[in-house]
Amino acid sequence: MKRSLLCVAVLLGAASSGRAQWAEELKGFGDVRLQLQLGQGLSLSRGWQRTAAIPGKDDLTRFLQERSQVLSSDGYAAPTAAAVSVDLSRLHNRNWKTPATFTMGGQKVFVGGAFDRSQNAFISAYVDGWTEPKFFNIKGLLDKEGSLTVGSAAYGVSLSANVLNPMKSQIVFENKADEEDQSRISVKKLLDSLNAAGETVKLSDQSYQLFYYSDVKEGASGPAVDPNSRTFAMILTEGDEMHVFLIPAESVPAAQVAVFKMFKDKRVGLQLVGITLKVFENP
Repeated sequence: MKRSLLCVAVLLGAASSGRAQWAEELKGFGDVRLQLQLGQGLSLSRGWQRTAAIPGKDDLTRFLQERSQVLSSDGYAAPTAAAVSVDLSRLHNRNWKTPATFTMGGQKVFVGGAFDRSQNAFISAYVDGWTEPKFFNIKGLLDKEGSLTVGSAAYGVSLSANVLNPMKSQIVFENKADEEDQSRISVKKLLDSLNAAGETVKLSDQSYQLFYYSDVKEGASGPAVDPNSRTFAMILTEGDEMHVFLIPAESVPAAQVAVFKMFKDKRVGLQLVGITLKVFENP
């Protein structure tokens, strides 16, 4: 239907007021990969640029931030019987290698993600042998195409936002030299893949996926790993809804149990014992 509207607009091509009306109609479809250039004529730009005039372009960022929060300790408790013990040496940065994989530049690329402590959501692309993934801030992709090089192939990385259902927004990797070489993944499928890469922590009435990763920090050359800072993330999903709880690693002590309020004020205690995280229910 979008293509039909575009064709009609081009054929009619009449007065500027008509073009403005067609532009407003087309904006409603929420496809940020399309740009209407209104001026002496009406055309489509293949080297598209997003514009702030497109309604709802920040909906996905808002959607993700509203479902995540950084927790501070709600107090401390003495250790009791642990509900779960997790080996952090096996869990560290496992969010880099999720089941979501694509072949790019002849190599296997793992697509993952992380939240930083400002609740910014990042997409990551990782190849075995790299020291760290290439990260892309989702908010940044709404304003500018990212770039990923795998072997000798260069890919543009973009985000096609769905304003009606943010979870159906798609991350797109397109070979700059061959537009047929393209990989896509929806935000929903990416989050499902991330969940599969986490460690399941089952409590009596709630179940979380636990992650432990080196933080992502914005720098002069873009987002990269901060080797001096780590975060725990506990994600609870209910259907298409998710709730992300971020806990700075330095907030989890060794001498006692730090208590945090999670989904529906559920009290969960965390204690770091060597390379093991102990999780306590209702401490």
